[in-house]
Amino acid sequence: LRTLLLPIWKVSFFNNPVLLLSVAIGILIQLFVIQLTSLQFIINTAPLLIGEWMYIIGGVALVLVLVEILKAIMRYFKLDVR
Repeated sequence: LRTLLLPIWKVSFFNNPVLLLSVAIGILIQLFVIQLTSLQFIINTAPLLIGEWMYIIGGVALVLVLVEILKAIMRYFKLDVR
């Protein structure tokens, strides 16, 4: 959430490269722990199947849609979020 009022398609993602890098590194670490056999043994995880990844992607998409709906409602009613 960069802004509580503007839609996601009107906000630049590339204004904070440190944040982008840290998010990318976090995602890579999670993928390595889940998918690499050597790390699965150490952390005691199992690889996810494609169907399970679809649930994850669907959940993320649902959250994004719900946040955008909330932003639209806030814009419509001109709610102050400070």
